[in-house]
Amino acid sequence: MLKQQYKIFEYKLRALRTLFISDEQYRLKKFRKILKKELDLSLPLTLNEKINYRMVFNRDDFLTVIADKIAVRTYVEMRVGDKHLVPLIAVLDKLNLSDLDNLPDSFVIKCNHDSGSAIICKNKRELNKSDLIRHFNRRLRMNPYYTNREWQYKNIQPKIMVERMLNVFEGKKQDITPEMFRVHCFHSKPMFIEADFTWVSGEQFVNVYNPGWMLQPFTLGYGNTPFAIEKPHALDDILDIAARLATDFDYCRIDLMVEKEEVYFSEITLTPESGQLKFSPAEWDLRLGRLWKMPSPSNN
Repeated sequence: MLKQQYKIFEYKLRALRTLFISDEQYRLKKFRKILKKELDLSLPLTLNEKINYRMVFNRDDFLTVIADKIAVRTYVEMRVGDKHLVPLIAVLDKLNLSDLDNLPDSFVIKCNHDSGSAIICKNKRELNKSDLIRHFNRRLRMNPYYTNREWQYKNIQPKIMVERMLNVFEGKKQDITPEMFRVHCFHSKPMFIEADFTWVSGEQFVNVYNPGWMLQPFTLGYGNTPFAIEKPHALDDILDIAARLATDFDYCRIDLMVEKEEVYFSEITLTPESGQLKFSPAEWDLRLGRLWKMPSPSNN
C-alpha cells in the first residue's frame, strides 16, 4: 500500500512540474539524459529529433483519437475491417471483484489512455485480484502526459479495456517466433519491420528487417536473435495492413500480432520510445530520419 501511495505522490509532483517546465524544456533535458547528446528542435533531422518535434509542437486532436486504444478501433475498422481487431470483452470505468469474476479464464487487461499498464492473464485462478484492482485503479488516476510529456495522451478519457488473449506461439517454437511485428511506415509506405522475440528463458531480442525480410545492419535497443528467422507466411498481409493503417500519417509505427496466420492490430504508435530510440550504429537514426519528409519547422 505504501508503494502505491508513493507512486501517486510522485505522479502529482510530476504533474505539478508542468507548471514550471515547458514540454520543450522537458524533452531537451530528457533527451540529453538518455541519449547523452543535444536535441535539435529548430532543424530536426534524425528520426528521434522528429519524434520529439511531434511531441512538443503537434497538437492535432486526431493524434489523441489514434492514441486512445478504444477510439482507435473505429479507425482500424474503417481502414482494414473489424476482422483484424482483437475481440473486445469489456470496457470498464473502474475495476472491482465482480468485474473480474465475470471475465473468462484468460484475457489481456489494460488502460486505453497509457502505455505499459497491460496485464496478460493466462489463468484467472492464479491472479492476485486485490493487487490487480489496485494497479488499474491507480493507473486510471494517472495521465501519462504529465509523466513523459507525450501530448497525444493528455485528453483521453481513461477507461479499462479487456481483450481476448492471443496465443501467437500456438503450434510454433517460441524462441524463433516473433511475438510482435512493429512496422515503421514513412508516408504510408512500410520501410522497416522490428520483429520482437522473447525466449522461453525470458531473454529478449529484436531483429530489424526490410519489407523483403532481409535482416538490416542496425539494431534498436536489443541485439539480434542468434537464429536465422524464416520469412513469416503472413508477411504480405502484415505489410498491406500496415500500409493501409498508415494512410493518414507522414510517419508512424504500426504494431501487429499474428495468431494462426491471422494478423491482429495492436496499436498505432506515434512516438516510439518517446523519441529515445537506441540505434546501433547511431548513423541509422539520421538515415531513417531522412525518410520522414516533415514540413519545415516554423518559428515556435
